[in-house]
Amino acid sequence: MLDRILWALLALTVFATPAVAQTMDVEEAELGPSIWMLEDEDNVAYIIGTIHLLKPETEWRTAYFEELLASVDQVWFEADVHSAEAQAQMQALVPQLGLNPQGQTLSSMLSEEGKANLATLAQRMGVPAEAMMASLDPLQPWLASVSLASAMAMAQGYDPQYGVEVALQAMIEPITDDVRYFETAEQQLGFLAGLPQAVQLRDLESSLKQSVEEPHLLDELALAWEVGDIEAIDHMINDRMKSESPEMYQALIVNRNYDWGEQIDQIMMGDEDVMIAVGVGHLPGPEGLAEVLRNLGYGVWQIQ
Repeated sequence: MLDRILWALLALTVFATPAVAQTMDVEEAELGPSIWMLEDEDNVAYIIGTIHLLKPETEWRTAYFEELLASVDQVWFEADVHSAEAQAQMQALVPQLGLNPQGQTLSSMLSEEGKANLATLAQRMGVPAEAMMASLDPLQPWLASVSLASAMAMAQGYDPQYGVEVALQAMIEPITDDVRYFETAEQQLGFLAGLPQAVQLRDLESSLKQSVEEPHLLDELALAWEVGDIEAIDHMINDRMKSESPEMYQALIVNRNYDWGEQIDQIMMGDEDVMIAVGVGHLPGPEGLAEVLRNLGYGVWQIQ
């Protein structure tokens, strides 16, 4: 459960015509998830926009991507969620950061509309509404939100074990053992746990309503990701979050983009070629990671 919770956290998060890159044979690239590139005189960085839960049958690894991955010396991920150390951190932190104080329940905070939407979702998943509410009652809104999102995704056939990061971890073993992370598990949990409870609750209510009204949204997002439709992804993730929860957008997207931009700037001062894997919602838009890097003086191109 803890592993799924963190993957859900990472996710909270038509064809796009790629710009012509200055290196590599882009004309041979296959359609696939978006990949971006920046370079200086010493090294090159490739950034793949990931989706953290996928269906087992999803085929996304193109020959072009595998060629790029084989050329790098170092790989960066958002956070370590698999090591024994990270799991131990989560085991300790989730109860501390995610449970309600004694005597407080999630159901006492939810509106009647929110409870009705939760009952609808429970019915769709084949779970008694009372049992669903009882399982979520001890959780603070942020943890209820990501737990429910994970459960719904799994019910639709999505699984973090088939997400891009898991596949990448296996792919890079014969290539390099230099694997690094932008954030810790503690930081990941803290992004949502640190939001005011009113903001958490508003997001949960909004998510419940959206899940009832747009049951196929995750499928639409996965398809847009699979074909590299960065504009649709920007709309589905960033535009929605900015409109419905600007505080969450600032905490989960904008602040992290600026932090990662500074870290990538430091990476580019070295001489290793690197692959960077971050959630695809972080890449597009005026406050996206690509634009943050451009503002730091880098040329950034979408090469797939």
